[in-house]
Amino acid sequence: MKRGGFLLGCVILVCGLIWSNLALAKPPAGAACPPSKDCKELVVLAKGAILGTPNCLECYRKCTEKGCDDIIIRIKSNGDLFPKETSCDEALSCIPPDSLIETDLTYHIRRIGPCGTPVGTHEGKFKITSPTAGGVVATGKMKGTNGLETHVTSQECCAWPHDEGCMESKNVKCPDSTCKLMATYASTLPQMPNDPNEEELCDPAKWIGHTLFIDGILLCECEED
Repeated sequence: MKRGGFLLGCVILVCGLIWSNLALAKPPAGAACPPSKDCKELVVLAKGAILGTPNCLECYRKCTEKGCDDIIIRIKSNGDLFPKETSCDEALSCIPPDSLIETDLTYHIRRIGPCGTPVGTHEGKFKITSPTAGGVVATGKMKGTNGLETHVTSQECCAWPHDEGCMESKNVKCPDSTCKLMATYASTLPQMPNDPNEEELCDPAKWIGHTLFIDGILLCECEED
């Protein structure tokens, strides 16, 4: 019994010492954590653009085992970038109000989808320029879907001419640092019919006024004190 009591006392003593050391090592309430070596500042970007008359670089029919109803379209267009009508946009110093966006996208469209309207994909690249910023502000990649809607609605796969996707850049030139952009976008083609034929899909006039809304985050290196 005496030996058992002695061992139990030792265990209690050791546990007490460990607990006291942990308590001493714990930073006091309100103390600042040491700065991280990988410091990133998150800046919200909320922009819109209305793309002008595009240059249809190529448009042709693609045949599959199910037929020749797929269309490949490469569209290059541009338009002015502007802050969306919200208080969210914090990226004016990186992407000034006079910025221009250029897109070069290749679309793979299945003309008749599950509900009789087109569905498809697109991918390509973009470039943002600004006279105020002295030229190219950012370059990057875009990819997404056409005729589908992420939100669960009655138009989930019947959303043509709606499209949405993601865009990424690793070289956004802000005044104090180079930032990365991670963003999503949604857009629509106001001139495009809901059930276009091949000629209408390949007609550049149907792509005029392509409205693009971009919401994303710029990841920028923190400024040194």
